[in-house]
Amino acid sequence: MGWEALFSLASVLFCFGMMAFTRVSPDLITSAALTVLLLAGVVSPEQALAGFANQGMLTVAVLYVVVSGLTRPAQWAGSARPCWAGPAPSAMPSGG
Repeated sequence: MGWEALFSLASVLFCFGMMAFTRVSPDLITSAALTVLLLAGVVSPEQALAGFANQGMLTVAVLYVVVSGLTRPAQWAGSARPCWAGPAPSAMPSGG
C-alpha cells in the first residue's frame, strides 16, 4: 500500500471522526478533506472536480434549493413579491 492510499484512508477516518464528534457541517468537512487530498497531490484537479459534473449531483443540489424555498417561504417572499404583485397602485389609471 502506497503513501497515497494511507493518506486517503487517514483522511476518511479523520472525516468520520469529525462528523461523529463535532458540530461542523459535513459539507465543510468533506470539502476540506478534498482540498487536502488535492494539495497533497493524491488526486488531480480533474479527479477532484469530476463529481460535480455528475447529473445526479446537480439534481440533488437543485432539490436542496427547492426544499429551502419550501421550508423558509418568508425568506423568499420579499424577492418574489414583485412577480405576483401586479402593477403599482400609482400606475393604475384613475376612474375619472
